[in-house]
Amino acid sequence: MTALKDTTHLTSVGNCFNDSDYSDCKIVFKKSNTALHLHKIIICKQSLYFKTCFASGMIEDIQSTVQIEEDENEVLLTSLLKAMYTSELSISDTNDIIPLLLLAKKYEITAWISQLFDHLGDNINASNALQCLRLDLNMQPKMKQAVDAYIKQNANNILEERSYLTLDEDQFATVIEMLVNTSNKLQGYDAIQNWIEHDEEHRAGFSFALSKIVRIAATQQVSSSFVSFQQQYCGSKAVLLERNRRIINNGSGSDCAALGTKCTRYKIRLISNCKYLMVGFATTAFNKEGTNYGSARNCYYLLVEDGTLFCKDQNRNRMRYHVPCHTNGTIIEVLLQNNTIVYVVNGRRLRIAFTDVTDDLYPAFDLIDPACSFEFV
Repeated sequence: MTALKDTTHLTSVGNCFNDSDYSDCKIVFKKSNTALHLHKIIICKQSLYFKTCFASGMIEDIQSTVQIEEDENEVLLTSLLKAMYTSELSISDTNDIIPLLLLAKKYEITAWISQLFDHLGDNINASNALQCLRLDLNMQPKMKQAVDAYIKQNANNILEERSYLTLDEDQFATVIEMLVNTSNKLQGYDAIQNWIEHDEEHRAGFSFALSKIVRIAATQQVSSSFVSFQQQYCGSKAVLLERNRRIINNGSGSDCAALGTKCTRYKIRLISNCKYLMVGFATTAFNKEGTNYGSARNCYYLLVEDGTLFCKDQNRNRMRYHVPCHTNGTIIEVLLQNNTIVYVVNGRRLRIAFTDVTDDLYPAFDLIDPACSFEFV
């Protein structure tokens, strides 16, 4: 038996979207009074919401028209409805993924929910991470774990992004508990002020309770398991992997530097080609497209080849631990405490490297070897 295939079928169905010819129902957006001319056989097979509307015996069924409330996102809902005809959902902005998911769940357009969750998992960023809290992630354990990890790893960036302004009081309180630690408590208080000012009439009464949350959360040290590289503070030759916890110098020569998320302690594992790796702390005023260990101010580094210390401000370019620590698999821990910096190599605590450290510092690295690679652990 021979089966012939009509390759124009999907195109023909797609062309029926919003075509009044043979249309037997309408979706009307109240705000714009825009009407979409659709077909029950197509949308009711893919949406239990519309199937119920057109089989209810109510006015929607009688008039074959569903009215969409004014606060609904017309552009995104139209995209979802069109996808029922074309089998393609175009997403131009990653910040649209969560609103699309919420619409798909509300209108029970189930075919796109799992794909939107998968797409969201690959596109979590500082702008949309907190909006994930609007989703019910109890049935999506992997997604919940990824979101929680991203929020904790990128706490400072998220606080700066202010995507928390639209959260309700319970969601915002949860976020503050997740984001605030001993190194960013001032940003936590700023976030409370910004959140309250966004709707002062209804939010002013939450000031004391939220401030108490910050005071408690500020006693928590940043766990090294939530430290990651900050894309905006990594050189153009840096390639980030494993949710920004692994880095590779994809260039040649001494032209790659990077900063991690702010913390007071972290651990890295050397993977390959790390002989001339510089490990330490620096400010955001460093040069991400070059090296910083010998010339930049407010930078504190250890050369893993032989333990030489580098700091322009403290004239430490001659001090050396005489501890080679560049073997693949070596674990290096760096601690910033009581205005000092201390290194721990494979569990061996070395003597204090730097004192009188008072700058606003971040985990910092100069990757001098091509293909140099290491990761936070």
